Amino acid sequence: MEDGDVKLDASLRKDSSKNRRTGDHGSSKREKSSGNRVAVRKYRERKKAQNAYLEEEVKKLRVHNRVLIRKLQLQAALEAEAVRLRSLLMTLKAQIGSELGVS
Repeated sequence: MEDGDVKLDASLRKDSSKNRRTGDHGSSKREKSSGNRVAVRKYRERKKAQNAYLEEEVKKLRVHNRVLIRKLQLQAALEAEAVRLRSLLMTLKAQIGSELGVS
């Protein structure tokens, strides 16, 4: 045997003796699938938490939106009232002017 063959042969014996000690010949495959399941579970948990956070944000924004809509409605009512009062003021000015003979 050449020197490279001896190293390869020794590493194979080391791996097989490890498998015999643990009694687990497909452990790396199971560990990989187990690790994958853990990763998928963690991903789903993060996704669920993110969705819950976003749903809560949507609720807050809807409440805030209703508040803003109400403010806009009040603002529109105030502006309509201001227009009405300006019109009334102009009418009263005209009446006073005609009574006093001022044009």
